[in-house]
Amino acid sequence: MNEPAKIVYEDNDIDIGTVYQEDTEKVIEFKITNGGGRSFYLRDVVSSCECTHAEFSTDYVRGGESTIVKVTLNPSMVEEGPFERLLGVYSNLKNRPDTLSFHGVVKHK
Repeated sequence: MNEPAKIVYEDNDIDIGTVYQEDTEKVIEFKITNGGGRSFYLRDVVSSCECTHAEFSTDYVRGGESTIVKVTLNPSMVEEGPFERLLGVYSNLKNRPDTLSFHGVVKHK
């Protein structure tokens, strides 16, 4: 009998370092692996800010396989200084989201 699906995040909080407001975008990738036997899929990824956009596959992730959530940050929409952004990751495994985050510092060139 297959073990249940288990979502394993390679890193659920990423330090992206320094980004510049004049840059067009910064891409952050979160790797998600199925550490169980049965499959799961991502239903949605929502952001705490309009300055980010998430791309992800809704295909099933089989046991042992991985998928990537690619998040694009628009630094021009972030105030200068330290920042943190949160993402809610919804899957077919539960009704509440898992939380991912990334942080860094925005500066002028």
